[in-house]
Amino acid sequence: MFLGVTDNDSATVNVILSGDREMSTLEVQAEFSELLEADYLNIEYTLSGSQDMTQAFTGSGIQIQLIGYDLDTLKAEATKITDVLDTVEGLKEIDNGVGKPAEEIKITVDKAEAIKYGITTAQVMGAVAGNLSGEEKVTMLSMNGDLYDVYVYDQYSVSDETVYSLEDIGNMVVGVNMMTSMPVFVSDVATVEKTEGFSAINRENGSRVLTISAEFVEGYNASLVAQDVDKAMENYTVPDGYEYTILGENEEIMGAFEVLGLAVLLAMVLIYMIMASQFQSLSYPFIIMFTIPLAFTGGFLILFAASMPVSVVSLIGLIILTGVVVNNGIVLVDYTNQLRADGLSVKDALLEAGLTRMRPIIMTALTTILALTAMALAIGEGAEMMQPMAVTTIGGLIYATMLTLIIVPIMYYLVTKYAKIFMSILSIFILILAAGLLYYFLGSIFYIIGGSILVILVTVYLVFAVKSGVESVE
Repeated sequence: MFLGVTDNDSATVNVILSGDREMSTLEVQAEFSELLEADYLNIEYTLSGSQDMTQAFTGSGIQIQLIGYDLDTLKAEATKITDVLDTVEGLKEIDNGVGKPAEEIKITVDKAEAIKYGITTAQVMGAVAGNLSGEEKVTMLSMNGDLYDVYVYDQYSVSDETVYSLEDIGNMVVGVNMMTSMPVFVSDVATVEKTEGFSAINRENGSRVLTISAEFVEGYNASLVAQDVDKAMENYTVPDGYEYTILGENEEIMGAFEVLGLAVLLAMVLIYMIMASQFQSLSYPFIIMFTIPLAFTGGFLILFAASMPVSVVSLIGLIILTGVVVNNGIVLVDYTNQLRADGLSVKDALLEAGLTRMRPIIMTALTTILALTAMALAIGEGAEMMQPMAVTTIGGLIYATMLTLIIVPIMYYLVTKYAKIFMSILSIFILILAAGLLYYFLGSIFYIIGGSILVILVTVYLVFAVKSGVESVE
């Protein structure tokens, strides 16, 4: 354990956890939080663990940024928002963003009274600031290679040890009454009082900002809780001149999901292009591509069974699955094509390929699963960070491998027997999708018209193909 003091009223305590502990980092952090809440109610604290390094991937909670000018109004609205968040299930450690109150001296100028004396608010501020500020450096001396700052003090100078009372500040002279030539004091034109203020005032684009924050309760889905927060804040209105923005984990995850979704689509397109060139066919690659949804289903099922949320790290596991699970289908389809080239029928070739290639397929999947087992069990320091990726990959591989030996032969038979119909339907789907995307991004109606004409032509071809009958592949 290490203790570091950062300033007069705060400190940082670093705790190194044992490597052979049974509790996870999050569980230890929750234990510390319960102890602090029970025994140290008079301190303000923030707990963070090594898993916070992955906040850029998984986020750490939800924040509501409240923007306005008047600090008292900001504080009141932040308290109201905190009350709204208290009604949302799945949130903990809700903080209104005000922080620990700091005692301050507030000088409020009575403008009507100040005008009578010919005094402005700026004069009061300048006089008080000048009296309270210390002496400035007048020069610098060099003696024996050392540099020394030189200050000049007299009986009126202010030092660090000088203490002012409210009465002392009220007796400071801010100007002269032009009518009577008598000095005007701070107490004549302003009130001086002690109040509780903000320990820090944050600004964004010139506006004052308060950040209301909350953490997610362990075991709750972050995206679902964030949606509940959005619903709870729908009917909440702030005064004119004020606004709020909901930030946090959900926004980070959604942005990352979009990027990873594009990565998955790109991976599928590249995989299809490689397989199309290998098999010299446009239909066979689609047979193998049917194993990818199976892998995704297995990945999501094991995350649900392990009570793990869908995070960016787990989505990386899905991208890995996209390239791994197709190997089993490639092995099966390629060997089936070889058997058909040797003269076997489609059914016989599929049966023989399934029996012959079952062992290599299971062994290939098993080697990957065993290699990821240590990571999935979170053995070792920092393993918790990548655990969801390993768990997702293992679940997807197990599920896809079992069903590959069933789904791929069925799809192979159907695609081979109904190749014309299958490719026509696929072409219609691709044309509709392409026309919609072109219209959405480029905004020209001609893409819709052109796509519609092509869809009609493909549909007519499909009708004639069905009427002409389907060639048997028995």
